[in-house]
Amino acid sequence: MRILFVTDTLASGGAERVISVLSNNLCQQYDEVEIICLRRHVVFYEINPKVKIVHLEDYYTDWVGKLKWLRNNIKEDDIVIAFMIKVYCVLLFSLLGLRRKIITSERNDPKAVPLKWKIMRFLLLPTTTKHVVQTKEIKNYFPRSIQKKISIINNPINLKQCGNKEWDPSRTSILAMARLDKQKNYPMMLAAFLKFHKDYPQFILNIWGNRPHDEQLSEIENIIKNNNASGFIKVNGRCNNVAEEYDKAYMYLLTSNYEGFSNSMMEAVCSGVPTISTKVSGATELIKNMKNGILVDINDSDQLYNAMVLIARDVELAKIMSINGKEARIQFDEELICKKWTELIDNL
Repeated sequence: MRILFVTDTLASGGAERVISVLSNNLCQQYDEVEIICLRRHVVFYEINPKVKIVHLEDYYTDWVGKLKWLRNNIKEDDIVIAFMIKVYCVLLFSLLGLRRKIITSERNDPKAVPLKWKIMRFLLLPTTTKHVVQTKEIKNYFPRSIQKKISIINNPINLKQCGNKEWDPSRTSILAMARLDKQKNYPMMLAAFLKFHKDYPQFILNIWGNRPHDEQLSEIENIIKNNNASGFIKVNGRCNNVAEEYDKAYMYLLTSNYEGFSNSMMEAVCSGVPTISTKVSGATELIKNMKNGILVDINDSDQLYNAMVLIARDVELAKIMSINGKEARIQFDEELICKKWTELIDNL
């Protein structure tokens, strides 16, 4: 039996990080673990040498050829795990009519996809064996026929990527860690922070995770330039030591319009960083309002500003949020989450 992960690439990203964690764990338990990448890209995360990585572009550059390769090379005894809607739709289409053990996984808000992919999912998802989602809210989105196949498994947390230091009110870094795509709604964050900075000029907004091709990079750079904010808003690129950034952060911000379950938001809470998030999937289940963070309405920069002021002004509240946040580490422990995936695989 082989465990086959199918993904678009192994570039930086939340789904790719989870695949790397799971494959590194599962290769210690099963004879063969492979990761099949539909497109070639630089491998960002560390992968155990026991895990075989296959780039389909080494065989075919066209999609017809890639579909044929998947159909011809995935065997009946394989357990196939496909992350993200576009990837699992391609996989399910390539295997139509074949008896295969397939685990598909939703990694984002299922409502927030173009209509054509919703139609593809509606037509193809009934052919999957199991479907993994991250929250109850996402499970409830699907019809009952699909819900019967659904398992809820959270993202695993790597404690090496979490901060370990006690929260300190002398910190001056406000942290955001996500790619610069429209989904993340950085203009909302910048509008609130520019107003906040006038009241609390000691704070610096550190944005990590952008890539050269991110769709909102130029817009964000223009906002910073037009407000002469380059001295206190930093766009830093990819982060190679996230634990260090959590250990320096006074608070963490997530302003997404939709999410599956943000890895960096989860890590921030578990690092004891007071966290403010929009009311997106994952955040509404992890964050207990005013206990370990604050929830604000989507696209409401005034609410975000008020929440930032509250945490900056009320140090005792921030300390309580920090202490309560670290309690979530048990829930997302990497060993526990990998055990749930192992149980799911063994049951097939």
